[in-house]
Amino acid sequence: MRRFLLTATILMALAATPWALAQEQPALERILVPVLYPPTAGAFDSLWTTELAIRNNGNEIAFFTPIFCGGVCGGVTTLDPGASGFIKPLLSADGFRGGAFLYVDRKHASDISLALRAQDLSRQAETWGTEIPLVRESELRSGTTVLLNVPLDTRFRQTLRLYHGEATAVPMRVRLLSASNEVIAETIVNVPAATGQFIPGYAEIGAFRSAFPTVGNDAAIHVEVRPLIDVRYWAFITITNNATQHVTTVTPQ
Repeated sequence: MRRFLLTATILMALAATPWALAQEQPALERILVPVLYPPTAGAFDSLWTTELAIRNNGNEIAFFTPIFCGGVCGGVTTLDPGASGFIKPLLSADGFRGGAFLYVDRKHASDISLALRAQDLSRQAETWGTEIPLVRESELRSGTTVLLNVPLDTRFRQTLRLYHGEATAVPMRVRLLSASNEVIAETIVNVPAATGQFIPGYAEIGAFRSAFPTVGNDAAIHVEVRPLIDVRYWAFITITNNATQHVTTVTPQ
C-alpha cells in the first residue's frame, strides 16, 4: 500500500504559490478534526487515543496540509492516486484536546476520504473504538442546533463540545430542554478565539448533572446550542459508559 510522502522538493515548489497562504487561497477547503491526541489517561483507568486515516480516491495527486503544531504550524504534502496512510500530528504539550483544522485542495476535496477513530487502549480487546465525525465546510452550522435524546443516567458521562474558526471569542447559549420542550437549565459559554489557521476555538461542558444543578430527575434531555453572534460553528456530544468506556456520539442531523 502506497503511503503519502512529505518532501523538501514539494515544499520548496509550493512555498512561492498561494498554497503557502491558506487565508488568501480560495482553492482550499477546511475540515474540522474534532479530537486528535496521542495516548492520554482518562477517567476510570482509561487510556484514550485517536487515529486519523486518509485516502486519495481520485486519479490525480491531491494536496493537503498536515496538522503540525508545537512551535510551527503548516507544511504541505501530497497524496498519490489510490494512496492511503495516517496523519500523525506533531503535538503541542497538551495535544489537540480541542481538535484541529486540516486543509485539502478544494479541486480534489471530493476525492479525499478521511476517518477519525477514538479508542480506549486499556480495553482495546472489547471494541475497535468509535468513529468521530469530521466536519467539512458545508456541514458547519449556523443559527440553532438541537442535539436530541441525551441520557442523564449516572452510569454515563456526557461532554458537549463546541467549535468555531473565528479570530475572536464567540459566546454561545446552551439550553437543556425537557422532552416536552421546557427549558430546564441555561448557561452562556464563551468559546475562545481560534489560534491561527490550525487550532479552532473550543470549549466543552461535561458532567451535565453537576454543570446544571437544576436539571432534576429527567432521564434524557435535548441540548440546544445557539451562538449569540452570526458565525459558522459545530457542536456535538460524546456519551461515555463509565464501566465499559464505550462512546456514543450525538451529532446534528
